[in-house]
Amino acid sequence: MKTFRIRYLLISLVCAMAGQAHAQAERNPFSLWYLDGAEPGWYFDAFAGIELEPAYTGSDEYSTEPDVSARAMYVSDSGHRYFISLGELGGLFDIGNDLMFAAVLEYEEGRENEDDPILTGFPEVEETVEAQLSLVKRWGNWSAALVAQPDILDRGKGFVYFAGLAYDTALSDRWWLSAGLDISFADAEHINTEVGISEDTAAITGLPAYDPDGGYKSSTISFGTGYEINEHWEMLFISEIEVYGGEMADSPLIDQEGDDINYELGIGVRYRF
Repeated sequence: MKTFRIRYLLISLVCAMAGQAHAQAERNPFSLWYLDGAEPGWYFDAFAGIELEPAYTGSDEYSTEPDVSARAMYVSDSGHRYFISLGELGGLFDIGNDLMFAAVLEYEEGRENEDDPILTGFPEVEETVEAQLSLVKRWGNWSAALVAQPDILDRGKGFVYFAGLAYDTALSDRWWLSAGLDISFADAEHINTEVGISEDTAAITGLPAYDPDGGYKSSTISFGTGYEINEHWEMLFISEIEVYGGEMADSPLIDQEGDDINYELGIGVRYRF
């Protein structure tokens, strides 16, 4: 779980309370609209919790591990927001009429063979830095976004792009909800890195060789909620279900050894300075 994960934040399908959309989006630490309209200056928060996630993309094995992050955000006099967190650096630029452009650099972990026995014989995936370039439009409670995600270090993650729909709402003065849906596509390089099987790998693993093309990758449903205990402390819960399709789901790594449905769960506490 990433505390400023843009993909998660492009999404939502919960019932709203009229008139509270902007306020809730600006309180939601996962939202691209977080601190939009806030007074100029520095804002800080930190997160600690645990997460459950698959061992690798398409795996049917899961592990639980701690998740810790911290973020500093600066709101400029012009209303633009700049932030740095553990693994991310970016800017959120208000371009008028509830339209925003977001540019983020994000560290992406690699994949090691010991993540799962089935990966023995597969090449390791290098760690890299991805850019996330988003154009986001807001209508009341709703936000829609288009996102491009290239591997700027060219280490095999290729190019991913997706569209999402987002929604923020409140159940009370202290309790907010978000949920949503996005659809992603990827080029052949990305899908090959994730689930492709070379002839050499096939000979080692016994799985059929697989050289996929690019195209549809997955659909993701996400849900998040936060409860403000007081002005500094907040409880957070997020979940995500990703369903792979197309060339991704047809890979023997997923079809024979894994699962075309992956989920992630995270719970923790956030502290605002």
